Amino acid sequence: MSAILATSMHLPPLARLTRLATRAAILPCLAAGVMAADPVQSKLEGQAFLLTVGAGSPPPLEVEEDVGGQHWDWHGEGHTPLSLTVEAAWTSIGKRGGPFIGVDLTLARHDITPRKYGYAGQEFTNTSQSRLTYTSVGGDVLAGWQYGMTGDYSRDAQVVGTLVAFAGGGYAMAATDSREGGSYSRGKGTGGYYDYGARVGIAVIEGRVVAGVTAAYVWTKATVTVDVPGERSSELTLEGDGFQFGGQIGYSF
Repeated sequence: MSAILATSMHLPPLARLTRLATRAAILPCLAAGVMAADPVQSKLEGQAFLLTVGAGSPPPLEVEEDVGGQHWDWHGEGHTPLSLTVEAAWTSIGKRGGPFIGVDLTLARHDITPRKYGYAGQEFTNTSQSRLTYTSVGGDVLAGWQYGMTGDYSRDAQVVGTLVAFAGGGYAMAATDSREGGSYSRGKGTGGYYDYGARVGIAVIEGRVVAGVTAAYVWTKATVTVDVPGERSSELTLEGDGFQFGGQIGYSF
């Protein structure tokens, strides 16, 4: 029998209860201290969720127009494209990385005002003062692989790389000019688009804040129908492929 136990047994009942209560209060404090010393892990061990917003510069578009049985090629379109994206993704954490699956919602806008029109081997200067635009709203599904995500947010920083393929589509809107009797009439129409491609990215996670850059190669095509004077319809075909560079910032759950 230890000296402490022997001493406790010879204490009056009230003193003995006081000492036992003190020891019982110390034990939860010690347990809390051990738990606090552990790394801060993701709420769901082995996986993480990321929510980010981003901006990028989509590849330029080539525009063709079919109206009244005539085929026109637009030349020298303005190239000031911009896209804004909200992306939600899930990833599985592992020593060798894990699958990366996500969805995004994207709004993109292009200046497609041509400097010239081509028809039957000839070129005609665009003398209209209208600014013609193309806007798309849609989403993509992403699937691929990530490497570097640990789920330990107590580290100074995590560097995470991703490689994903994506495909999607959505709603498209565009404008065109029609010339009747020496004057121009601007019309707008709607249609749809699709896109697909591959993207690589690198991000730094500091605490739970995510910031990174991406580079993608994108193929896209849209078809838009516009009502023009003379009870006619104009069909615009917009196609593009090329690199898209962007940035992202968000939060990891």
